[in-house]
Amino acid sequence: MTLPARRQRAASTDDDPELGADLAGSDGGPRVAPAPPPPAQGLPLQELLSWPPLLAVAVLALNDHLLKALYPGWWTGKLSDLAGLFYFPLFLTAAGRLVWASARRLVRADTQLRVTRLQRSHLIAACVGTALVFAAINTSADAMAGWNRLLSLGFPSRGTVDPTDLLALPMIVASYAWGLRFVARQGPQPPPTRRA
Repeated sequence: MTLPARRQRAASTDDDPELGADLAGSDGGPRVAPAPPPPAQGLPLQELLSWPPLLAVAVLALNDHLLKALYPGWWTGKLSDLAGLFYFPLFLTAAGRLVWASARRLVRADTQLRVTRLQRSHLIAACVGTALVFAAINTSADAMAGWNRLLSLGFPSRGTVDPTDLLALPMIVASYAWGLRFVARQGPQPPPTRRA
């Protein structure tokens, strides 16, 4: 822009206060364009539909429906515990956030399903809850009886108390570590933008 054109533009803003306010922010500073809307988020299944949890589900199904009958013994029992303890915390984080988003959509009549991001606190709660329930049903006959009744609502369950199953608890650490990969991928929240 040439010098005369700049002077003419400055003069026009002096003569037209509305134009001057349009070019500047509310405090006199330069106007900041509004940030573009964030991209729509998908279903909260990233941590659940990756290959390690899917492999754990396949191992759990294969072991419970085939290997335990063909090779009964301690190792087939522990294999199911290891696979289940890896999978279940990730299932809880995904399912819990999806249920929460669905409930908010029903209450607020939103047109879009808004799913919260995976947070470290979600993983901690899911892992701690899984560990507590697993420890309870393997050390208390009453807890195991209640667990069997709960599972019987969907399919027959004949779990028995076995304190040696607690040896599989460290697998929850692996589940937590895998879930953290998806917390880190989301990156920091963008800073708030100044509205015009």
